[in-house]
Amino acid sequence: VSEVKDGRSSMHQALIGKGSKGDDVLANNPHKLKATITAKKPELVFETGASNFTPTDPTAAVGPNHYFATFNKGFQIFDKSGKSLTGGILAPTPAIFSTDGCCDITISYDNNADRWVLSMLKKNGAGVQVAVSDGPDPINDGWTVYSYNEISDYQKLSIWRDGYYMTDNDKSNPDKIHIFE
Repeated sequence: VSEVKDGRSSMHQALIGKGSKGDDVLANNPHKLKATITAKKPELVFETGASNFTPTDPTAAVGPNHYFATFNKGFQIFDKSGKSLTGGILAPTPAIFSTDGCCDITISYDNNADRWVLSMLKKNGAGVQVAVSDGPDPINDGWTVYSYNEISDYQKLSIWRDGYYMTDNDKSNPDKIHIFE
């Protein structure tokens, strides 16, 4: 039995202990066009808010008509012209979640289902709450909140075509992933 390799495996031979020694020739002789690209100023800046919590854990998502920004203990929703639709920073409890919420808020937009998915840790490591909007308008469409008690800490939610995937900072089982249909 031999190992199957694709064409890339034979393109470059790496010899352990061989190679350049001394100063980095490329770093010492940068290309003449390095740092010459002019950048344009941003057309729109979303000032989402400041937080006294460390780390601030900022996340954001863009939907068809909204920009939804979160940080450790709050969120703010904007229209695409940059106007705050929440009148400033809101605490997620009781605006969307129940009062047993804590921190580490994340936001994602599910393009296929045309809805927002928000997550937040519960107090004292008691799990996570996941809020799913009833439609693409996070201000006027309702929210359904689910409680899941199996998350330890620092959840991150991602959307895939067959479910919502959530990681967990579980030191006893670092490979743990939770999948919600």
